[in-house]
Amino acid sequence: MNENNYHLQYLIYTLAAKKYLESRLHAFDYETQFGGVIYCFVRGIRKGQSTGIFTIKPPLSKILQLENSLSPDANRKQPPQQKLFDIY
Repeated sequence: MNENNYHLQYLIYTLAAKKYLESRLHAFDYETQFGGVIYCFVRGIRKGQSTGIFTIKPPLSKILQLENSLSPDANRKQPPQQKLFDIY
């Protein structure tokens, strides 16, 4: 996951899903209505083992931090924040 930047990928996709659901569902609530992210690495899945499947629900605070970083006014001076990809 780390060496291929999948963490960045799922954060971006989660933000996109959040934005889409907010536009389609009245009063969308991330905490209760977003189930999380699942990666299935088919070559890594083995019968009777828990390998090849990765699941996570990124904290809303990280998604909001990414959203703020990508906003048009993100270049303004901001106080130092916790590292975006430090989610563990």
